[in-house]
Amino acid sequence: MAVDKIAYRPEIDGLRAIAVVSVVFFHAQFSILDEHPFRGGFLGVDIFFVISGYLISTLILKELQAGTFSFARFYERRARRILPALFATVGVCLAGGFLLFSPADYERGAGAAVSALLGISNFYFLSEVDYFDADVRVKPLLHTWSLSVEEQFYLIFPPLLLAIRTFAPKRMTESIVVLLVASLLYAEYASTATPEASFFLLPMRGWELLAGALLAQLELKGYRKPHPTLDRTMPWLGLVLIFGAFLIFGSETKHPSVLTGICIVGTMMVIWFCRSGYAAHTLLSLKPVVGLGLISYSLYLLHWPIIVFAEYYLFRDLTNLERVIAVLVSVAAAILSFRYIEQPFRRRIEKDGVRFRRAVLTPALSTWVVLGIVSLAVWMNGGLPWRTERPLQQAESLFDIPKIAERVAELEQEWAHHRWVTIRKIGNLDEASVLILGDSHADHLVGLAEYLKQEYDVSTVIYSLVGCPPVFGTYKVMDVPLGITNPRPAQNACKDLTDIWQRFVAEHADRFDHVILASRWAWMFERGKYFRKSIRSDVLVDKENPQYDRDSSRQTFISGLRETVRSLRGLGVEPIVFGQVVNHERSLSGCDDIPRWFRQDVRLSRCETVPKEVALARLQWTNDTIRKIASEEGFRAVLPTDYFCDTPNGYCRTHYKGRRLSDDADHINRFGSIYLAHRWAQSEAFPFATAARKTKAAK
Repeated sequence: MAVDKIAYRPEIDGLRAIAVVSVVFFHAQFSILDEHPFRGGFLGVDIFFVISGYLISTLILKELQAGTFSFARFYERRARRILPALFATVGVCLAGGFLLFSPADYERGAGAAVSALLGISNFYFLSEVDYFDADVRVKPLLHTWSLSVEEQFYLIFPPLLLAIRTFAPKRMTESIVVLLVASLLYAEYASTATPEASFFLLPMRGWELLAGALLAQLELKGYRKPHPTLDRTMPWLGLVLIFGAFLIFGSETKHPSVLTGICIVGTMMVIWFCRSGYAAHTLLSLKPVVGLGLISYSLYLLHWPIIVFAEYYLFRDLTNLERVIAVLVSVAAAILSFRYIEQPFRRRIEKDGVRFRRAVLTPALSTWVVLGIVSLAVWMNGGLPWRTERPLQQAESLFDIPKIAERVAELEQEWAHHRWVTIRKIGNLDEASVLILGDSHADHLVGLAEYLKQEYDVSTVIYSLVGCPPVFGTYKVMDVPLGITNPRPAQNACKDLTDIWQRFVAEHADRFDHVILASRWAWMFERGKYFRKSIRSDVLVDKENPQYDRDSSRQTFISGLRETVRSLRGLGVEPIVFGQVVNHERSLSGCDDIPRWFRQDVRLSRCETVPKEVALARLQWTNDTIRKIASEEGFRAVLPTDYFCDTPNGYCRTHYKGRRLSDDADHINRFGSIYLAHRWAQSEAFPFATAARKTKAAK
């Protein structure tokens, strides 16, 4: 029995156009009055999932019903649809990375290429999710995670439908509903418990594809019938839900979760109710809209690498005009890809009597192998460092300080109360006399701790939680006002951990001589644009009397820091407060270690991002406040700007002895940490030299 070809629905291509434009505009980050109006544009991926689930399930279910379903034919169709443009994109990224990327970024990009070719990009990028992870805007294949989710769905779903059709043919609808609800509930739970995994993995994304599958099953059973009133109004309501979600969603929104259902339901309404003869169908079927839908796959694949490479070459954010140019170039490239790559492979062709599998799939497999070998070669050879002259990268170590820091798993299990807590030992744990508390700005002092151990035989423990300032009796509220009513998991953990830190110091006061407090302090007092970019609004609040405005945040910091250092002093422990390092506003990774065809002056200037006067102005209140409290309370304060910004030019120091001192925007790397320790050790305020001499003399 032959299966009728699925009737072409131009409005679905129109829906694809909405999805791809939203994603492209989200990635382009167009700004209007310093705001990004397309902050919810990432939901375009969710629209694609529903559409894919609907179309693929329609095809499978019809063939299962007719008894003509073939796994070989199904996967051949999927390969012809997905692989050619994907292979072209991987090739473009390998070529662009060769011309532009630093070895480290090219190595990472090649690893992403391998994962994309294997259909496991989502797992690869999930493994890279970390607070210190490189800027996502240097990952040209990041967006292929969604293709991997679809590919994994295509591997699992057809056999599952076949099993249901075989063993419970009358329960197909109920089975899809059960799977959908289970996946949605899991996504709702995981969006809070494990948000990164929830974003990237199929079990938490499956319900979106299953939403489309449910529509296909209900349509096959004859439930999709014309209804003039609903067909006239419901598609518009669906579009309102979709565009409303674009406006209200942001990076801070739980996603995917029940809230994502706003967009998913809107997409389902358009697919189900949109019919020829009504205004919504006419709008979505306009030739320019359908045209964008037809090239949506190639446009989705190509726009992100083009934006990434443009920003990497300029090493700054694009202007709105440059963003427009990047989008237009992406559209032109997508048209060419659709015409000369997608379409030829989608057609089932014969050449000299040789069937498609030999005429097309063999070259495709060869291309896959070649791209895989090239990607592996780049990945395993460190990103081909011979492309660079490395004029600024002379030594693997600074002051011959060895890497000795270790995470202490048993202590993390005993002391940690959140999965983002990190505990490291540097030296002998039993002899540790220095404890460093704080957020990631405490954790990035690992090089400083290694310097103390190597030069002064001082062992250290670092006990940190991302986003948590070490001020007893307080906690940081992230992203006000949203964080007031919808706190992030790290925020709740910080609320507990500041008390845990206080108890921990009290219980182990006899072990430690010094406690260093370090944090990205200024984040809690800054507002608006830092230099070119707006920053998130965080505040420090008193646990007993939380106030969420900036002035209260400053007062809480002043009183809280005083009480914290007094508490430490009362336990016989000497506090040391570190100020905040300079925020460079964008990742410095790859600013200098780039291919030799970049001029030397270009390499150096790329690392100069935020003028020194701006950086110091943004840190002035924090530095002045720490300095004032230190003077009044009699403890040591270490202000990194004293050592990084004592430069003759208009920018704070980014290099020392050939080593870059920062990798991302607002942390120093290991070398920056060692440099900070070296400069601190030369100051009169350094407390360890005398103790070290006594220790060495005793030995």
